[in-house]
Amino acid sequence: MIKFSKSYSNIFKIKEDYIKKNINELRQVKKINNYYKKQKIRKNCKICFKKLRDPLINSFGVDYYFCKNCDHLNGKYEDTPKFHDFLYSGKGKLNFGKIYLKNYDKILKNIHHPKVKFLKSIIKKKINLLDFGAGAGHFVKACLNQKINAWALEENYQLYKFSKIKIKERSLYAAQNNLEEVIKKFNINCLSLIFVLEHLPNPHYIFELFKKTQLEYLYISVPLASPLIFFENIFQNVYPRHLGGAHTHLFTENSILYLKKKYKFKIIGEWWFGTEFADLYRSLIVSYKGKNTSCKKIYKSKIDKFFLNTLDTLQTVFDKQKLSSEVHLVIKK
Repeated sequence: MIKFSKSYSNIFKIKEDYIKKNINELRQVKKINNYYKKQKIRKNCKICFKKLRDPLINSFGVDYYFCKNCDHLNGKYEDTPKFHDFLYSGKGKLNFGKIYLKNYDKILKNIHHPKVKFLKSIIKKKINLLDFGAGAGHFVKACLNQKINAWALEENYQLYKFSKIKIKERSLYAAQNNLEEVIKKFNINCLSLIFVLEHLPNPHYIFELFKKTQLEYLYISVPLASPLIFFENIFQNVYPRHLGGAHTHLFTENSILYLKKKYKFKIIGEWWFGTEFADLYRSLIVSYKGKNTSCKKIYKSKIDKFFLNTLDTLQTVFDKQKLSSEVHLVIKK
């Protein structure tokens, strides 16, 4: 099953914080990038381990390379365990993830319930699911609402504490649990990683775990190296939501197919959609230099007229060519 696109209109208000808080979010990305640049240089591709050559772009101070073997997009430096700890332990004093703590019910309804419906449309049997890197517990809450047995596993203690309020005993703290042990304990047959795989120091660990355990399915969503990386590269005064900060590398259709061949799994469900034009709209709004309030209002009204009613139509063109900024995959052994 292959599905394309989704409407942006029902999440437009949720994403408005990226416009309102552009300066703070941009400052945080630069802080993360500066720390990232202190890590050792990545010599080999994160996915296929072939030697990297010739950076294609420099975005927000970091060089990025497309692997000539598997086409994966790699940042110049390793996302080391030290870097991972800086991002997620709270020691770096980052507000990583806080933007998703607002509007919890709207995010649940408009972002995560559709993900669960997609999963249920692919897997018809009973699902016992563990959401690894569960954040504030949105996806697990959506699963529970739709009668899927689910647990959340999260290593950020602040997000874990918040998720406990929403999903109670279904929330587990990663620092106190071994992933493989939890899979056995709760008889998990589906492991989900909703925008988590790209944050792991070693994404291959998940596919190795999938092969050797009782797991039958993986449900993953990952960010893709799409035209959005070039939009972001132009607007250097706009928070790069996609490439930079915690995203030190991005998948491509080819690098996913490389993993499929390497680990001999089947892709039984695909959902391609992105935010290229929504992010372009955001960039145009944020980049306006006029200081006159009246001019700002007129400028925004013109941008709204040109973009707001056509965002979904324009995005669908990209999505159907698999040029979108993200993909959801249901994987079977």
